[in-house]
Amino acid sequence: MEAYKSIEYRLPEEAPAVLNNLIDQVGECTLSPRKNEPFDVLASSIISQQLSEKAATSIKNKLLEKIRKERPLLPEYFVDLNIEDMRLCGISNAKAKYILLIAEQCLNGSFDVSQFDNKDDKYIIDKLINIKGVGLWTAEMFLIFCLGKLDVFSVNDAGLKRAIKDLYGIKHIENEKKILKLTNNWKPYRSVASWYLWRHID
Repeated sequence: MEAYKSIEYRLPEEAPAVLNNLIDQVGECTLSPRKNEPFDVLASSIISQQLSEKAATSIKNKLLEKIRKERPLLPEYFVDLNIEDMRLCGISNAKAKYILLIAEQCLNGSFDVSQFDNKDDKYIIDKLINIKGVGLWTAEMFLIFCLGKLDVFSVNDAGLKRAIKDLYGIKHIENEKKILKLTNNWKPYRSVASWYLWRHID
């Protein structure tokens, strides 16, 4: 949380007026990193892959009801769970395997978030995508929501694309170069800008 307390919720004035207007509507950014909850962030991101926020939230709630626990998800909750238990909550076979594997790695110490201390984003992403089930998008979500990296923009995030298309009227939203050029205005706080774009979609 400390990483965000030191910044003003309004992005630099050179940011496009449309984004500053969105900031005025939403109010102060409440984005908080959760470095003490690395498993929860990874497991939640894997569940959310290619799903709407509503669908992902429903699945997570069913999982929590199944294990009779509250957030955050902890790796020890999955010791006695099997793939079929997780599938009954709406989690696909592949995602269940990935989550159980990461839970095991957290418990045996082969995955330790402290390995990322003082490392740059590329190093962390390269390490994360070597974990089965963790792709670029999941790694980027980990940078934002777990490690508190302030300047991350996931160009392939469906929600961010929808928000930009709606707010800026960009017809060919698949043009990554055009999107990234727009996000240059938000450096070095592109994670914060992303948070506001997600709020617009909400």
